[in-house]
Order: sequence, then C-alpha cells, then structure tokens
Amino acid sequence: TLAKNVSGEVRLKLFKGNITVVGRRSEKSLYVVVLYHTIS
Repeated sequence: TLAKNVSGEVRLKLFKGNITVVGRRSEKSLYVVVLYHTIS
C-alpha cells in the first residue's frame, strides 16, 4: 500500500470552519523536486 512508509509533519490553518494546509515536510515524501539549471 502507499501508506507503508508514511511519516512527517503537516501544518494546518483553521479559520471560520475552513482548514488550509500551510506547510508539509517529510523525509520520505512522494513529491519529487527537480531543479533545472541553465548554463550560458
């Protein structure tokens, strides 16, 4: 399952009955950040 290695932190903002995710952090994230550098 996808939840086998789930760990981390999520920051939430609560305001008038609404919940907004304002931050998240995990060492085993499913998100991959790819940086492209242009060399001139």
